[in-house]
Amino acid sequence: MSPTSSALADQPDLAPRVGPSGSIPADLRQGARAGGLAIGAMFFALFGALWLLNADQLAHVRGWIPVALVLAVTLLLCLAAWRVLRAHRSALRTVRDTPQAQRMRRQFRTINTLQWIAAVVVVLTLRRLHLDAWIAPAIMLIVGVHFLPLARVFRYRPHVLTGVVLIVTALLYPIASAGGPASALGSLVAGATLWLAALWSLRPVPG
Repeated sequence: MSPTSSALADQPDLAPRVGPSGSIPADLRQGARAGGLAIGAMFFALFGALWLLNADQLAHVRGWIPVALVLAVTLLLCLAAWRVLRAHRSALRTVRDTPQAQRMRRQFRTINTLQWIAAVVVVLTLRRLHLDAWIAPAIMLIVGVHFLPLARVFRYRPHVLTGVVLIVTALLYPIASAGGPASALGSLVAGATLWLAALWSLRPVPG
């Protein structure tokens, strides 16, 4: 018995939906896609919040109201994503052991690992060179670049737009804003971009 069929054997109501060749009905594909996008939306919401909080710090914004607003919106986005995820968790469970899903997970882990390695190397190098102000645009550039292969892996073109916006922002704001690389503008744009990506990921998946 294959890993896929053995995993589905414990779920007799779901097993017949996946053919012996791993073919997945359209409704299950759509459900799994919506669930996967919801997981991504949670991460976009959280990392978007980090960028926005960094913008507050760089702009020397005082008081608890901006922080509370960022946390409130982040919580709302995560709750919305959780509701979508719960609605489609059966579809995700059904397809998670198919060869296609396993291949996508391996590719995602590889891309994500390379992103974190690049980020750590860049941060350590810039700090050693006493160029700490350039850490934010450098990280933004790395994050933006990593969205491009993810768009291919997940066959999700909006990732290309998210990546391009982050890349262009990282390249331009250090020379276009008065504060240079220490300007809050870059972090503000990055946070807003990720929140918009989260919202877009939570829209109904077309049939």
